[in-house]
Amino acid sequence: MNGNKLQPYKRHKIMKQNIVTILISLAILLAGCSKDEIAGTTVPNKQTATFTVTTDATTRAEVTDLTRYIMEVYEGATATGTPAEHIEQNNGTFSITLKGNTAHTILFWADYGTPDANTANEYNAADLKAVKLQGTTSFRAATKAAWSGMLAFTSGDSTPKSKTVTLTYSVAQINFKQSAQPDFIEDNNTLAVSFKQSYSLNVADRKVADIASTPTLTEIAITSKTAKELGTCYVIARGDNSEEKTLMEIETTFGKGSGDAAEAAKPLSNVPMRAGFRTNITGAYSDVCSSTVTMDCDETWETPDYEKTNYKNR
Repeated sequence: MNGNKLQPYKRHKIMKQNIVTILISLAILLAGCSKDEIAGTTVPNKQTATFTVTTDATTRAEVTDLTRYIMEVYEGATATGTPAEHIEQNNGTFSITLKGNTAHTILFWADYGTPDANTANEYNAADLKAVKLQGTTSFRAATKAAWSGMLAFTSGDSTPKSKTVTLTYSVAQINFKQSAQPDFIEDNNTLAVSFKQSYSLNVADRKVADIASTPTLTEIAITSKTAKELGTCYVIARGDNSEEKTLMEIETTFGKGSGDAAEAAKPLSNVPMRAGFRTNITGAYSDVCSSTVTMDCDETWETPDYEKTNYKNR
């Protein structure tokens, strides 16, 4: 009988112990949370920062229809090793929590691709220290341009929490133009182009590395026999501050709309290219015409920088 009277007391005591245990657990959990980020705040050893990406509008209109933006975060004064973050998204505003009082190097890329669908895009940007065109035994020249930029800073309480990053062109634009000669004989011709060298781009310093024995290819459809502006493509080329241009070897092969055998390939040496520059290659691409081929490399994509006569078609 005495045991039955003590039963409620024991239950009350056990319940009280459970409540104390739960309260202690909650206190520990909240203490742990205080060390991490609370949305929209800056906490010890961490800083939430926002980066807004835009394109250079100094000499050209700002581009607003890009569809893939990439940010790569490196902890340190240089972009080396494995990034702490690689983020791809469809807009140019990034919000991220950074380690406080730490040097950061952040690389940015923007193009017309699809986020997190790297193999389906024109540019392989899985590693912004080695961006390249898509392909394995050969690469495919791109049909649209791309932009990149770099930001280096040390995060801290005095560092602005919002930053704007201006990107610049990361590729060279190549234009193929038919000289003022008689028209082609027929419609629906093709121009196959082979760039004998291919490169990868390090966004951090805008320098390129040679990819040995891997050409970059493209084929231009020439629908009209009267066409003079034949086509445009984009390739990786250096864009650092050395002012040097990448010199490439190119071959062009004219294919006839009739389906007859293509003409012999025509070599073109020392074609100047540079990221953010436009290279115009003007000449007679078919054997039915004869013309001096000229090249100009244009920094603003509007005003020629220099011209060079390279060879005559025969």
